Amino acid sequence: MPVLQAIREKNGPVALIHIDAHADINDNMFGEKIAHGTPFRRAVDDDLLLCDKVFQIGLLDIIRGCAGLKVFAGDLTEISPLYDTSGNTALVGANLLYEMLCILPGVARDSSAVSI
Repeated sequence: MPVLQAIREKNGPVALIHIDAHADINDNMFGEKIAHGTPFRRAVDDDLLLCDKVFQIGLLDIIRGCAGLKVFAGDLTEISPLYDTSGNTALVGANLLYEMLCILPGVARDSSAVSI
């Protein structure tokens, strides 16, 4: 939410591509209004998003498809080493962050590169 609030202060409400297994639009979680499952409900409540330009999708090869868009930020949450005994979640997280960095404006692109 703080990132969206800061972006809104400078640019107004923004479009959003949310890649996650969950929509994170609960009104509350465990009695709390601000929790990991409520950010996009709060973002709508606070007029941070252009709701007709919000897309929520599962994990696909979608990140590189965003290359060329005016991307302001990327976020990765909920990797917990205590529950990631194999290290696979951390590896996937690192790959997702790498993909996010690759599409930022000003990053040179190699069209022959293959996403992971």
